Amino acid sequence: MRPTLPLLVVLSLFSLPGNAQRLALGLKGGLLASTTHAVRIQTYPVPGATAGIYFPYHAGTRFEIQPEALITLNGSGYQEPDGDRFTARTLYMNFPVSAKLFLGNSFNLQGGVKAGKLLLAYHETAEGNVTMTDRYNAIDFGLTGG
Repeated sequence: MRPTLPLLVVLSLFSLPGNAQRLALGLKGGLLASTTHAVRIQTYPVPGATAGIYFPYHAGTRFEIQPEALITLNGSGYQEPDGDRFTARTLYMNFPVSAKLFLGNSFNLQGGVKAGKLLLAYHETAEGNVTMTDRYNAIDFGLTGG
């Protein structure tokens, strides 16, 4: 008897039931442009990016739950009344969870919640970068939809 055959028999006794295509893993990434609004300071969008992984779980023929883990670089540009400009940048680790309802093969509605942890915040000025992490909320919550 080959030594691998008893090992295969033992492993098959402890196998877990599986469902084909229930849980998957995917990569996600994209470009962002974000801005803020201020009363006395002019603002403008600054490019950013997001990248991470997602785990779609098919909970039925037309329903899916999708948790994600994303790293996101956001920013916003500011121009003060005296002409000075600076850019605020934030780096977050975001954890959105979305519920998706598929209305067809290529169309779905989704909505969910998001929690984010601030990793770094800084301002880019003409004099250099200034760390501002302690001036921002460490945790961010939000809603998602689309």
